[in-house]
Amino acid sequence: MAGRGASWRGMTLRAHLIAAVAAATLAACSATPELDDQIGAEPELEMERFFVGPLTAHGIFQDRFGDLRRSFVVDAFGSWDGEVLTLEE
Repeated sequence: MAGRGASWRGMTLRAHLIAAVAAATLAACSATPELDDQIGAEPELEMERFFVGPLTAHGIFQDRFGDLRRSFVVDAFGSWDGEVLTLEE
């Protein structure tokens, strides 16, 4: 290679692969899922099954600038009596 300003022809195969993976990753991250894409999707979320039993939730608090202020972990237990889903911390 002739230096930092080298053309694509002067790049090695490894450099081409890294550039291709980076471009594909950026393209995948830029796609926004649409709500219509989720309608009728399988499997459906069944809250009364998903939240039954021991649960652990992780979360964060951010300020208005997006800076992390606090993180937290919640241990809970979910139960379903056939009509009411109850979550106890």
